[in-house]
Amino acid sequence: MFEPTHVIITFLESKMINLQTRNIDKNHAIDLRTRLSTFAQDWEKPEMNIYDDYDANKSNL
Repeated sequence: MFEPTHVIITFLESKMINLQTRNIDKNHAIDLRTRLSTFAQDWEKPEMNIYDDYDANKSNL
């Protein structure tokens, strides 16, 4: 069983992320991609598009 934890989400301007500046090497990147791939199907749903420009969309709610 997992323990509850706090999460910080950072929205980035650019779609290109230099992983090396974040001390993420190729093996770590592969591991992250594999673990996060479980979210891909949900994240690609049309109703999730609101998060593409969260600040602008939030003001329209």
